Amino acid sequence: MIPSLSSLADRWARVPHPTCQAEVRLRQPWALFLGGAALLWYALERSPAAAVIFTLVGGMVITAYCWARILAARLSGQRRLRYRAFQVGDTLEEEITLCNSSPLPAPWVEFSDRSDLPGYQISEVRAVSGGQTLRWSASTECRQRGVFRLGPWELHSGDPFGLFHVRQVTPDPLEIVVYPPLAHLPPDLLRPRSAPGSQRPLRQPLSAETTQASTTRDYAPGDSLRRVHWPTTARRQKWSVKEFDPEAAARVWLIVDSQASAQRETGGRSSLEDLIITAASLSSHLLRSGLAVGILAAGNAPLPPRTGPHSLWPVLRGLAALSPGPTPLGSALEQFQPLLLPQDLCVVLTSSLDPAWSRPLRLVAHPQAVLWAADPCPPEAQSARLRLTAQGIPTEILLSTQIRVIPAAYGALRRWEFRATGTGRVVVAARPREVQP
Repeated sequence: MIPSLSSLADRWARVPHPTCQAEVRLRQPWALFLGGAALLWYALERSPAAAVIFTLVGGMVITAYCWARILAARLSGQRRLRYRAFQVGDTLEEEITLCNSSPLPAPWVEFSDRSDLPGYQISEVRAVSGGQTLRWSASTECRQRGVFRLGPWELHSGDPFGLFHVRQVTPDPLEIVVYPPLAHLPPDLLRPRSAPGSQRPLRQPLSAETTQASTTRDYAPGDSLRRVHWPTTARRQKWSVKEFDPEAAARVWLIVDSQASAQRETGGRSSLEDLIITAASLSSHLLRSGLAVGILAAGNAPLPPRTGPHSLWPVLRGLAALSPGPTPLGSALEQFQPLLLPQDLCVVLTSSLDPAWSRPLRLVAHPQAVLWAADPCPPEAQSARLRLTAQGIPTEILLSTQIRVIPAAYGALRRWEFRATGTGRVVVAARPREVQP
């Protein structure tokens, strides 16, 4: 099969490159037409002028193509983040390197970026001599939480005559996560939870109905007969009930109301962003206390409960990617019912004062609610709190001014720093902040 002209052109355009996709394309077709016209003129008349024009045009086209092809194969770019693990308010800074390993100069090189980080677009045009390496920095403030990508990005260049266009594409983007910040919250935001026959602060393991009993205690009014330990009762001639192992602790679900129409803004602050910061801060506190924490939000993938401080990063990543949706909180609570166990503690974080979602919340075994409100607190929020409390749902009001963001909550940003030992060995003195596994 005879290959088509387009396939032949693509084959000639592709240039092997170890780190990217490189190609050379004709930018000025008039040069080929001029050379063809001069060749036809010389074939018809054998004119010296036609021979000179054909030689000049042909030599220029061949020289330009070879120049562009060498640049496509020997020109390379690299970008490297100076820091990792960003929170809202941090400065993203990266170093960009442009290297020309060929002996030919690149009259112009354009760095074109297609990153989706809000407010961050790199567009630089530099001239690079043969064998030269250029480095420069680009930075921006991370103003919005989320999961973003740096790249893909391209390098554009060409020959000095402007006949051919060199294009290098690095298709693999680098994913970055801008985490929501942590904040200081009111210490009594979550009330202690009452369990049958015992009462433990929330920071302690919560009791649950299992067969893992570690000890017994005296019967107290309100204890279930299912928890009576009959052998001990018969031996002591006194009612005794079982105390369960802390390992049977209940999980804590933080349910974030992500309904778009229920969100409010005041003083430039969004209720959804405040609720996400609250969820991140509560998760950090509960995980450090040894509890398992999960995140639920309508329209977003559920984050199953995890334990241990190292589990904070998956939780924060899920909160960073959380997006608003149309599902009302009441419908979301009904959807989440199959995920909730009888011993789970469910904390709803919402700015909605609609009484409709309290009914499905009452079906949860151990519900609590945190109502977001602007400062000063509106009377409607106080009325909603009283209504929920009367229905047996412990409720607290969280004012926007009570959310005090902690600067650099995940650690101070640092650059790579090196030092030389007495023996001349170079060791790392400081590393950029990284996400823990």
